[in-house]
Amino acid sequence: MDAGDFDKAIECFKLSNKTLAHFKTLELWGECEMKLGNIKASIMPLTAAMELNSSLKPASLLAKAYSDLGDSKRAIELAGIVLNKAPNNKLAKQVMACN
Repeated sequence: MDAGDFDKAIECFKLSNKTLAHFKTLELWGECEMKLGNIKASIMPLTAAMELNSSLKPASLLAKAYSDLGDSKRAIELAGIVLNKAPNNKLAKQVMACN
């Protein structure tokens, strides 16, 4: 992923997820999909990452994804959850400002 080969990274994350679902694998998979512009494809892994762990990064990425897809209601809801726990979260603030 650091080398910028997001397609290869996604394949690795999918394979790893088949063996054992882990929130970080799912989070990174979703993030790669977003970087490639595959916003709809990022929803599933980011949602699963949120269900497996209380980390705020998947929630803020998911808020951004919903914002990019034009689903302001979901975007604002998720950004609000993030901002309640981390008032300075830049991505969640960005989502709120755009919706």
